[in-house]
Amino acid sequence: MGGRGFNPTPLGEVLSPRPAATRKMFQWRGRPGERKPLWAILGEEPPLGWQPPEAKDVQVTELAAKAELAGDASAPEAKPASERADQVGPGIYVTAHRIAGAGPFHTAIQYVPEDGDTEWISAGPKGGRLVSGVGRLDEAGRVTGQRPIDAPKKNDVSGRITPPEGMTDAEYWQRIRALDDVYRDKVDYDLDPEIQDSYNSNSYTRGILDASGGVSTAPFADYVGGRSPLPARNLAPPHLRGTGFPNSLRPQQPAPAFRRLP
Repeated sequence: MGGRGFNPTPLGEVLSPRPAATRKMFQWRGRPGERKPLWAILGEEPPLGWQPPEAKDVQVTELAAKAELAGDASAPEAKPASERADQVGPGIYVTAHRIAGAGPFHTAIQYVPEDGDTEWISAGPKGGRLVSGVGRLDEAGRVTGQRPIDAPKKNDVSGRITPPEGMTDAEYWQRIRALDDVYRDKVDYDLDPEIQDSYNSNSYTRGILDASGGVSTAPFADYVGGRSPLPARNLAPPHLRGTGFPNSLRPQQPAPAFRRLP
């Protein structure tokens, strides 16, 4: 019995042809002098989660970090008198300047008494730690102390600080000085606390305000580290540890003695 030979249908006609894969094109943009990664050389897609580097932002951040580590404020001097920290009347203020003139804001707390020397407290990096210090401007215009970087001529006013109810500015400043004395430079420093488990100068300013019961109009949410205050446990005086500090602090309680400026 005769018959025709078996001719199978080509597989390509049975299965629906798959559309050609379309590759999303990525353009690698590195910083000047940065080596091109292997995936970009081979024309492959970048690893999951890769984002094109923003060279300008990275350079500003690196410059700011180097400037703060070197203790160089580089803050512009030409400011309106209404915003300059050396032009304000008696009171307690949050003051600030941009690191290296263009980087993130760095803050301090400044006290201007009715009569006497202006003082301020702030913190910055030293040996990988967040180290605080006090500065002073006497009536002759001389700057002394550990934090000349935050002298009034170098900072703008960021906000006013209101002491807890029943306390004068002078009494509240004594409390802040006492808490700063308790701190003793205990925590690790990082320029951006939201990336590392550490704190920066704005964390210190916000933390000591919270622990002392003060209220400020300064926009801490806009400052790097302002949302990561230094924990109150790092500022609790020995006689108040285990008492629910800072809620256990009351205006009528005397502040512990603090270290004097050199």
